[in-house]
Amino acid sequence: MPPDLASSIWDLPSSRQWVRRACQDISEGISLLILFPQKTDLPGFILNLHQCLESEYFSNIRQIDLRYAQGNTPFDILQQSLNATNNCLYLEQMVDEPSLPDVILITHFEESSHNLQEEWVRGIRRWAEACRTGGSNHVLVIPTRSSCINTENLLPTDVRLKYRFWMGIPSVLETRLICRQFDEEAAVEAYWREYLLASLGGSDLILCERLWDDIFLPFDDLFKKLLDYANEFGVERETIDDLLTGWRPKPPGLNSYNSLFKSANSPISFGLAVYTEEYGEEIHSAILAMLNKKEEINHRIWRAQASLILPLIDDVRRRICEYLSSQCRSGWNGQGINWQDGPLELSKLQRYFSDLPQSAWEKHQWGTGIYQALQIRNSLAHYEPIAYSAYYELWNLSTSVHKTIYR
Repeated sequence: MPPDLASSIWDLPSSRQWVRRACQDISEGISLLILFPQKTDLPGFILNLHQCLESEYFSNIRQIDLRYAQGNTPFDILQQSLNATNNCLYLEQMVDEPSLPDVILITHFEESSHNLQEEWVRGIRRWAEACRTGGSNHVLVIPTRSSCINTENLLPTDVRLKYRFWMGIPSVLETRLICRQFDEEAAVEAYWREYLLASLGGSDLILCERLWDDIFLPFDDLFKKLLDYANEFGVERETIDDLLTGWRPKPPGLNSYNSLFKSANSPISFGLAVYTEEYGEEIHSAILAMLNKKEEINHRIWRAQASLILPLIDDVRRRICEYLSSQCRSGWNGQGINWQDGPLELSKLQRYFSDLPQSAWEKHQWGTGIYQALQIRNSLAHYEPIAYSAYYELWNLSTSVHKTIYR
């Protein structure tokens, strides 16, 4: 059974730092509108924000669930939910009530009506302006899905109001670490899984969960799994084409806390794209499958394999050459190779084994493996991914080399 990877996101340094930065802004009297892509663990964020504010900043927090709140406007809802505001006539008066909680946390915003959502977006701006004018430090915080908000229509920020967009968490490296935390399989399977899942899933840990046992499948079967996942998005092909028209993907290395995507119609807002620090903003692998972009998916598999496999091949090459060098005290062997000149390039090493007599034990021990390693290296050099079975044979070669040399 696949592990629950998504819940581990809150143990990562990047997510903890993001939450603490939000708490720091809140403690300074800054109201926040925080936008999250689809499939992000929004309840988990709210829980961690709440805990951080209470334990580290000793804040008094009142949470208002819009599913059960009474009223048609933010003013009505706040007045009904906060008994201290009964004598207020309009929203701006509320910010000066001394008995208000430090933080008013609005939840399930995305489940309210579109008109009420627009009222809250205007309301948080009015609240921030009133706090700036009157010196109040009572804060409104609204975490919600970015698909609910047209960011192009957002009012300008204020010294007491910031807009934040959750992105880039987890990074590719962090996704690999999460996979390793849960992987109890043999090392050869664990490495394959963590590298390929991180490259295909990016920051989508739910996709990584879905592909946990399927990542070893041949490409066509894996492609079908991605298509199945894409169908869960509930987005028509025409909508995807519209969202990708004029799309300008964000580059790698952006600050995940200070960045805000300006367009609500960005693919990332609907979960159709992912962002990682290493690769920047990319179309979601499942959406690539829906668009039948097999070459793009193959490239993401290749880049994971290149970083996983090429160092393994190089390690095998160098260790075999060092061993053969230690066996030739003069440095020269009968084939005119001076081992003291350093490790041979892989194709030359393969030629060395090919020219050995059939009776040579080294040829029986490593000759076939080095030939296979050369074929794998050449495939990766031409951007062609390999099957898991080929990687498994390479792993066995590496194990054999280590056992033979260091027994």
